[in-house]
Amino acid sequence: MKARIRFTEQLRGTLNPPSSKNYTTRYLLVAALADGESVVHYPAQSQDADALLRCLVDLGAGICEEIDDSGGR
Repeated sequence: MKARIRFTEQLRGTLNPPSSKNYTTRYLLVAALADGESVVHYPAQSQDADALLRCLVDLGAGICEEIDDSGGR
């Protein structure tokens, strides 16, 4: 799917698109390979992502999960 977004003066705000299981696992892999600390915002919750996180921990990666339970408010 391709989306074209054109500028308009009428819309304002911030958009947080839904998380993607496929992108989340890619972000986690890239973060694990990067130097220093990485932050993945709004990761998708899935069995695949959970399994990958367990593998990364087993390989020595330090993982710190912060849960945002504000409900978007």
